[in-house]
Amino acid sequence: MTDRVVIPFGARYLVLDAATFREALTAGDAYVVVPDVGVETTEAELVDANEIARRFDLKANAVMRLARDGKIPAVKINRLVRFDVSAVRSALEKMEKR
Repeated sequence: MTDRVVIPFGARYLVLDAATFREALTAGDAYVVVPDVGVETTEAELVDANEIARRFDLKANAVMRLARDGKIPAVKINRLVRFDVSAVRSALEKMEKR
């Protein structure tokens, strides 16, 4: 699972890869200038593993295992793991086609 940092941005979320975010923070400035590279804004519907399990008829521990194995995308927010419903749907559809 690629580590990402999710920052609330109005009604959207700003999603950065963790390395880019750490690099910006360690620059020593009092604020973070977000670079254009590696940045996306999205109107993602972020939910927990239980909600993904409910929507896709899976068990929550299976959802977490798929995320750990990198088979479905997940976002870490502090110690919480959240999932973008549409990204998980796409990943599961790709897995079914194999």
